[in-house]
Amino acid sequence: MSYLVGLDTGGTFTDFVLFDPETQELAVYKFPFTPEDPSSALFEELKKLLSNKNAGSDQVTALTHGATVATNAVLQGQLPDKIQAILRRLFPESLVSLSSKALREFREYERFSTTAINADLLPSL
Repeated sequence: MSYLVGLDTGGTFTDFVLFDPETQELAVYKFPFTPEDPSSALFEELKKLLSNKNAGSDQVTALTHGATVATNAVLQGQLPDKIQAILRRLFPESLVSLSSKALREFREYERFSTTAINADLLPSL
């Protein structure tokens, strides 16, 4: 028996999906998110889920991880601001242009081209 595992770490919960390709059984689980140590909590919960199926980690043939908590940080502007602060501290003589500040549009071309123009103009402003 083998399992495909999908998991997503969110701000409130961590969601797991176990799929058995042989039986087509799909099981969905939800656990409270543990911000103090997300990775160890993920592994502990996964071990419990597999144990409930009388399975071990060697029976996981694929694992996919999504990070809604990281996506939310980006969407809320938290992560880019932190990165900008770090870059300014490490390279105080450099100008930092964030695409999230230059254009809130979620289109790759528009956001990239606007940020490139912004970065090019920063020294003259």
